[in-house]
Amino acid sequence: MKKIDERQHIDLLKSEQAAFWAMWLILLISIIVQSYILERDVREYAWELAAFITGCVVSIFGTTRKGIWDTWLKPCMKNYFLAGLAGTVVFTVIFVIGRYRNNEIFREDVMGTLVPATIIFASVQFVMIFTVMALTGVYSKHREQKMLDALEKEMGDEMEDEAED
Repeated sequence: MKKIDERQHIDLLKSEQAAFWAMWLILLISIIVQSYILERDVREYAWELAAFITGCVVSIFGTTRKGIWDTWLKPCMKNYFLAGLAGTVVFTVIFVIGRYRNNEIFREDVMGTLVPATIIFASVQFVMIFTVMALTGVYSKHREQKMLDALEKEMGDEMEDEAED
């Protein structure tokens, strides 16, 4: 078995990360097109949805367990709000396009049916995204602190051992 050095290992991880995000994006687009644009039954794309959700859950649990919430953003209320707002805008636009395009009821009575449905959808979407962001943020902060405490304890124990010698 060939041993790889640290640089090769980092390159391998970057490649795997790029592959994961490419797969994630393709599955997301496929699910959006099939569900909102083509209005297919969920049974027709259930395996894609299962793969997508599994990738999301494994990625979220894998990073938050290590005390990492995001590589660029810190877990805080402002970022939870911005993530919730961004996700809500994107998915609400997709929702509106799909509903308007595929449902005559929404086209005939935009103010009476499409606008209320959109407001309800956007509200629920924002609450869901904000809640998930906040829960994962709090959990990752907790895990990070727990790992730092364990490291400090380990370093303190090593310092005491050296002082005794």
